[in-house]
Amino acid sequence: MKLNGDSDFLTFPDISLGSGDWTIECWVYLRSAPSTYAALMVRTGSGGLYVYGTYPIFYPYITSTTTALSLNTWHHVCAVRSSNQLSLYVDGVALPNTATYPGETIINTIGADGSGVQGSQCYIDDLRMTAGVARYVGNFTPPGEFDATKPAIFATGVHVVKRVVSVGIPSTNFKHPHLATPSRKEADLLYGGNGRISGVTKKKGPPDVAVSTRVRLFKDRDGMMIRETWSDPVTGAYVFDHISMDVKYTVLTYDHTHNFRAVVADNLTPELMP
Repeated sequence: MKLNGDSDFLTFPDISLGSGDWTIECWVYLRSAPSTYAALMVRTGSGGLYVYGTYPIFYPYITSTTTALSLNTWHHVCAVRSSNQLSLYVDGVALPNTATYPGETIINTIGADGSGVQGSQCYIDDLRMTAGVARYVGNFTPPGEFDATKPAIFATGVHVVKRVVSVGIPSTNFKHPHLATPSRKEADLLYGGNGRISGVTKKKGPPDVAVSTRVRLFKDRDGMMIRETWSDPVTGAYVFDHISMDVKYTVLTYDHTHNFRAVVADNLTPELMP
């Protein structure tokens, strides 16, 4: 997203990350330093991930400024709640400021907070919200760089409403008929089937070592891409839940460091989700 720091921002129905562990992260490229608070991922009028000047904060819990973001440079910015302990990371390095953060977390706006707090002149890319998982509990290697091949998406207008489903939370927004119609099969394929494909990405040893890579799921028959995720940086595990049981799939993993070739596994049959 390319944001102008004023009228550009994206709103959507509340995404609840729950009251347990969660992770929110994105790549940010500041084009200018905001004069005060500027929202990145927040709940309107409540709080969330901001920059204050060029310092990332999570208002109202972590407001101390310790590590600045350089202008005109891509930075990975991440907030993690693990066992009610809130931490911030910049480029995979933990900031010294932490806080106790109880209660539910809700996100519904990207790029401003919709209540008079300005946005920031910036680009935001590869944004991810994960409910139920503290992906990082120590310093880490950020999961890949921004994708410079993506076309710019301009969030013009004040309210751009999309149907958004957060990672890790089965959607209740999608209601499908019970008949096995073509439209039902397509909906199950994309949004709400009972199937699962999972695996682990490793760097060949000896011994083999778990590694985080970009993982894409395709439909075998026509090559249609269904989902994309990142394998866990600690365990290498990935999972695609709520997919159709009626088709075969291909999984393709990419090494974002470009030190290894992609790995392909095709003709995969989903297992039934537990």
